[in-house]
Amino acid sequence: FGRSRGGLDWMGGAQDGDGSVGETRDRNFLYGHALATCALSEGFLWSGDARYRAAARKALRLLESALTPGGGWRYGIRNGEADTSVTGWAVMAYETAEYFGLTVHPNPIEMAGEWFDQVGDPVTGRHGYTQRGELSSRKRGDHATRFPPEKGESMTAVALFCRYFMEQDPKEHPIMETAANLLLSK
Repeated sequence: FGRSRGGLDWMGGAQDGDGSVGETRDRNFLYGHALATCALSEGFLWSGDARYRAAARKALRLLESALTPGGGWRYGIRNGEADTSVTGWAVMAYETAEYFGLTVHPNPIEMAGEWFDQVGDPVTGRHGYTQRGELSSRKRGDHATRFPPEKGESMTAVALFCRYFMEQDPKEHPIMETAANLLLSK
């Protein structure tokens, strides 16, 4: 754990007063921020160091402020848009913090569940990137040719993982079984 402490100390030192870890003007800010939140929560578990607990709590508050009215997260703070990828990392940050003993507000997790319901197609099980049943996005260039979106189900996998992590019951959310079957078919 000794080497990890240096990275955690850097993250804590790089954290702004609003709780942000990273440059908020960066287009993909919330990806890194959510991952840093997970790391700070785990750092608190490993070390018991109250500095990491305080930093994780501040980072969680920033995530809460970045939650969109539709129930998910995207790249920036309150930009009104959400996607399944960033939402997955934010859910991971919240669930990790809660698992490691940091009390979290339940509303963001409930709203993330609503997001997954919005983008999940109950017939196919596919969970879209920004809308129901949409295929995963691809980078410009030949990325879509090399990795055809119709051959993968990364957003479905993210949503299904989060649903389990959020302790959703497949009996109450039958889309979970449909999504699992879709993943198995790929």
